[in-house]
Amino acid sequence: MTTERLGRSHPVDLDVRVGYTGSGTPNPLDSEAPQAVVSTPDVTLWFDGVTQKVLGVAHRDRSVTLKATFGGPVVAVAANEADAFFATGAPLVVWRVGVEVGGSKRVDGMPSDPRALAVDDDRVYVASKADGVVRGVGIAAGVTNVDYATGEGAPVAVARGQTHVYWAATSPKAIRRAPLTGGAVETVTTDVCTPASMAIAGDSFYVGCEDGRVQRIRYGAPP
Repeated sequence: MTTERLGRSHPVDLDVRVGYTGSGTPNPLDSEAPQAVVSTPDVTLWFDGVTQKVLGVAHRDRSVTLKATFGGPVVAVAANEADAFFATGAPLVVWRVGVEVGGSKRVDGMPSDPRALAVDDDRVYVASKADGVVRGVGIAAGVTNVDYATGEGAPVAVARGQTHVYWAATSPKAIRRAPLTGGAVETVTTDVCTPASMAIAGDSFYVGCEDGRVQRIRYGAPP
């Protein structure tokens, strides 16, 4: 396992996918203060911090539509092909927004302080900073919740790997993991900056550091 610094970046909402940047005639729904951007194969969505709206731009024709409205600020976002999930800081709630049809619904079963999200078709994975809980909340029919860890040292980032859920904690600084089905917690590395966000791509973790840098940690095989 090797680590390297990649330069400076804003540490929030690290996402290695490329989102839509937009051009051409402005739409009446254009955003005043876009934040918390996430991309799916067909749509890029973001939360506007001024208007409190979730907007989406279709990749096929660049049309912008209103998807949902709820209070912010948004502290984390993740999406699968069908839904986007937004964690808000006041109140501490996770909202589920339909990528195509829009509308918002509160997700039940969340820990008390959801600060980071990842998602697949079965669960939304949550890191809860204040109480040290890492949980997978079922979002598909018949899928149960799984508590991967409790009493962790301020987990602030979470990512789904091929066989495990990974999270980054700040006290002490570490990347840890547990099997997707639940089980023993393992420490992957303690050679990590003070994390603020994390993503997985290829054989590497990309950690957004509190000092504004991005750290790449090569795992040696796809996590």
